[in-house]
Amino acid sequence: MVNKVQERERENIRIWASAIHKRAELVRTTDLFFSQLQQEERKKVNLLAKAYEKINEKNLNEDLTFYIDIITSNTTIPVIQTNDKNEIVGSMNLDLNLDSQPILNGKLLEEFNHYPPVVLDYYDNEKFYLYYKDSRIFTETQKMLLDLNESFIKDVLTNTSAVPVIITDSARSKILFVGNIGDEKTSDTVFLEHLLLQMRAQNEPIHIELAGQEKQSIFYSDSDLQKQLTYYPMLVFVAIGFFILFAYVAFSTAQTSAQNKLWAGLAKETAHQIGTPLSSMLAWVELLRPNESVQNLLVEIEKDLKRLETIS
Repeated sequence: MVNKVQERERENIRIWASAIHKRAELVRTTDLFFSQLQQEERKKVNLLAKAYEKINEKNLNEDLTFYIDIITSNTTIPVIQTNDKNEIVGSMNLDLNLDSQPILNGKLLEEFNHYPPVVLDYYDNEKFYLYYKDSRIFTETQKMLLDLNESFIKDVLTNTSAVPVIITDSARSKILFVGNIGDEKTSDTVFLEHLLLQMRAQNEPIHIELAGQEKQSIFYSDSDLQKQLTYYPMLVFVAIGFFILFAYVAFSTAQTSAQNKLWAGLAKETAHQIGTPLSSMLAWVELLRPNESVQNLLVEIEKDLKRLETIS
């Protein structure tokens, strides 16, 4: 029975490890896809900035249709145009109410301050500034990547198989995350280092690589139930041994008590049986005491009678 439960636990851990391998590969592939998408969006941002800069050069001998098409075809990258007083004079791909936000400042400025603005020179030394930021697609995919990575780490640490987990850096020298170990032990670095050595000896670590992060290693060991089942047969044998010992002591005590009661009863009965003839013999001694010829005999008889009195 215990062996079957242990084997089932081992199988659950193997299934969990296999699922983590596949999930890690899926996360890596998804991260790669999103990273490529982000790179393409970043190229669009750079291309749009260069198009604005090219038009600003005012080279009348060059056909600017290509650059104008790049600007007009932009449907994803948010752009804000301001004057030298930071007043907003126009915007693209942005739900912006100029009545409530006439000046580029505060939180909105923080959003568009990641890239340096493109400076546009107009006549009479008037300058305009084009602020832009990553497209909504880029921002959303970046958020999806972070959520996906966080969800993966959380699922690894809080697995339903109750498998103790430690995640380290690629050099296996720094512990990044721990799970199913116990809140009181997560801050005990000596315990965690010792547990990590045990995990290295038990199972081959699972290597993962998440977007924007260094390579990491997942170490794991048997669940607490698996460890408890290892000692369960020994505990059962000890319990059975104690039960047998207790039963033997109880039986031996009961048997000794019964024997004592039997001997006590026999002693009482013997004393009773001896008491009647003893009284009779004492009477005969008193009756024969005046007879001088039997005095020596009476002395010996009295000695025997005293012994019998002691017994009775």
